[in-house]
Amino acid sequence: MKKYIIITVCFLMLFAVSCKKPPEDTVKPNEIDIKALFNTVCTGDEAIALAKENHIPVRFGSTCVCGLEKMEEFYAAVCEKKPASILTAAYYDTESGIGHDLFFCYVEYDGDAFSVKVRQSDVKEPEEIKTYKYLKKYTGEKQPLIRRYVYYCLVNDENIEWEDIERGMVSSQSGAWVDHETVFSDLTGMAYPSGM
Repeated sequence: MKKYIIITVCFLMLFAVSCKKPPEDTVKPNEIDIKALFNTVCTGDEAIALAKENHIPVRFGSTCVCGLEKMEEFYAAVCEKKPASILTAAYYDTESGIGHDLFFCYVEYDGDAFSVKVRQSDVKEPEEIKTYKYLKKYTGEKQPLIRRYVYYCLVNDENIEWEDIERGMVSSQSGAWVDHETVFSDLTGMAYPSGM
């Protein structure tokens, strides 16, 4: 009888441990960090430092400064239809030439569609919140200044090519604009001041 009680107690303990649910606030690694970083209000130069410290993809204009491998990981997950999220940052010289403006781009993919929020680092609310169906990776070469380019763009038409987007950006014709969001890019061969 004693043996039966001990076995029963052990079985119940084992059952209780195996049925224990993970905490409901459990999220993927860095999920809380990138959401918090997206919502941090600070100057452009402070945001650049935060972005680099947190190893998110950062670009100056259209040229990658760091983090291209994280963008590649996100793209690979999306290609496998796995839910994923990423935060990227793009910064530019201010009009006055003193300091920088930084824009955060937070993208969530639920396995079916994308939600994107864009926010300037020194403004509290996102500029826009949009949804898209596809993440496209465009690669190619241009001459004479750029040897190679890669753009990661969210679009709603999977047949859109980079040339269509580019043509729409420079066209003065009504309706030529192609709805898209550039999540990240890298232009190899662009010359920017050292230290950027």
